Amino acid sequence: MNVLKRMRTMGFLKILLWIIVISFIMAIFTVWGGGLESEKRGGSFFGGNYAVKVDGESLPPAVFRLKYRFYVDRIKSMLGDNFRDSFLQGAPQNIANQMVDELILTKMAKSYGLSVSDEELAATIQRLYNFTDPKSQYPQLLGSLGVSAQDYQTFLRTELLMEKLHDLLAGSVYLSDADLRRLYAEQNDKFKATLVQIPSSRFDQQVGTITDADLKARYEQEKESLKIPEKRAIQYVLLSKNYFESRVNLSDAQLQAYYNAHQADFSIPATDRRASHILIRVAQDAKPAEVEAARKKAQEIYDKIKAGADFAAMAKAYSQDSTAQRGGDLGWFSRTAMVKPFADAVFDQCKAVGDVVGPIRTQFGFHIIKLTGIGPQTKPFQEVRYQVKQAMMLKDPAIQSEIQKQYDEAKKELSSLKDDSGLQALDKRFGIKPADVAVPFGENQAIGPLGFDPELSKAIFTTPQGAWSKVLPYRDNGVIRFKVTTVQPAHTASFDEAKNQLRQEIQNERASAFARTAASALLAGAKDAASLEADAKKDNYAPQQVGPLTATDTIPGVGKDPEVNKAFLAAKAGDKVGPVASKTGWVVGIVTDRTNADMEKFEEDKDQLAQTQANKVAEQWMNDYVERQRQALEADKAIRFNQPLIKEMEPASSREAG
Repeated sequence: MNVLKRMRTMGFLKILLWIIVISFIMAIFTVWGGGLESEKRGGSFFGGNYAVKVDGESLPPAVFRLKYRFYVDRIKSMLGDNFRDSFLQGAPQNIANQMVDELILTKMAKSYGLSVSDEELAATIQRLYNFTDPKSQYPQLLGSLGVSAQDYQTFLRTELLMEKLHDLLAGSVYLSDADLRRLYAEQNDKFKATLVQIPSSRFDQQVGTITDADLKARYEQEKESLKIPEKRAIQYVLLSKNYFESRVNLSDAQLQAYYNAHQADFSIPATDRRASHILIRVAQDAKPAEVEAARKKAQEIYDKIKAGADFAAMAKAYSQDSTAQRGGDLGWFSRTAMVKPFADAVFDQCKAVGDVVGPIRTQFGFHIIKLTGIGPQTKPFQEVRYQVKQAMMLKDPAIQSEIQKQYDEAKKELSSLKDDSGLQALDKRFGIKPADVAVPFGENQAIGPLGFDPELSKAIFTTPQGAWSKVLPYRDNGVIRFKVTTVQPAHTASFDEAKNQLRQEIQNERASAFARTAASALLAGAKDAASLEADAKKDNYAPQQVGPLTATDTIPGVGKDPEVNKAFLAAKAGDKVGPVASKTGWVVGIVTDRTNADMEKFEEDKDQLAQTQANKVAEQWMNDYVERQRQALEADKAIRFNQPLIKEMEPASSREAG
């Protein structure tokens, strides 16, 4: 996790020095719509409703929505025509996690005596928006953002407090001149090289037979270290509100009535269109002849459609896209959901439903496009039946009350379960059956379909075999109760248990030895970089010219491996380097250029380097603090997410042409 990186994608950082006269500050309190809500006035810093809760403190849904809005705007601004709705999948949960981090860091900030005054808050709002008439402009701003004064100020106070904390920590970092010189050299010493990686896997077939005698000899050498930890299997009963939501039976008449009363919620906006397409694929970097062949094929299909051929039938017959089997239908989409050439064709060239245009060239190939719908429109009931049910369940207090009632009653019955006989009652009344994790697992392994859950594992490995556990919270909206059915004690692995692992170890070692020998021979026979490259190609390796690279750069084809970089930086131009062990084999090469950092320029860059490094250290301190606190809070089940809110913000399934 990188807490500061997440925050910087969302917030206002590096607040400039501000100077606002006291008369203006006072004016803000008296004339800005809603006033500045502060803790001192009795307004809660944390809203009553919540998006996230941490140890009893929370941030409200409006702040969550505002953060999400700013995030979406930022991503769209960065990506422009390349933006896709699919890029937002998972973003609501990431933002909620960021808000948890902020609440944790708020505690850290307060422990250092940090706070954000009303004067600082007012000055920041003025600096950001440069109001000339705060009395009218501030309420207008709040209206455009869709938040109250209190929620917006909560959002901004949090951002400013995080910045203050970061600056305090960064300001406490001390770096000596020697430290800075070492860092500067690490970032600016560079090399170029002709480099070859010899992968160990290439020699797997040369390893030969690994006999039982080989395995037994290795087993005798290593058996004291071949420990198999205790493993357990369980039977469990899991209750979740999602289960009871799935049992809600709403008639078509009820759903139709809700749909009729809320059609605006299930409407296509005026900015959306619907289209079908036929795609003939061709790579962006394809040869001219290949491009022309694809264009010609697309043109032939277009001509047939214009002559009367059925578009959907032609899509099924010729389209090279996954939409072919549904006649090329892409569904409804906004202009920004598609690549620009495709969007321009749909929204500019097509004037009426039924229009067909093409061939249109995009990065995916050539498209024939048919416009099949123009917003605004109300989606047909059958098309949105599931969404109607979800919305009705979420917003109808009576349904929510019944779901909660069923959940509470099942939880009570689960709590009273004393032995296996009680399982029948749960099944009979609620249709809840026990499940088994029959394959034994270790304490640090995934618990079958329940996944990796440290707290649940801890409970499982401290519960006696055969006894039902107490009811435990599970994730954010459920509870679980289990019985340990099998206990395999920790023990030294037998030969049969260990032999597959030992076989792989020997295989890897022998293949690596062959690869090292081949790498040494290749390097020894090279007179210079050119001959190394030629010899490598003869042996069907993939030589490459790399650089300039620093000590921390990733080497193409090798990956991020500081030891390899270090070996090449220790050499001078013309030197042979290697073999150096990499993650997948051995690397050899010849340095073709080697430059040292300009230490005269170091003096010019020293202050900026010190600041950059101080920022990194501060971020790491904040990251470490959050990690430690989250572990403790998660262990105490003290972090809660408003999952319905998060799910509400998740984008619909993304669509793109191609």
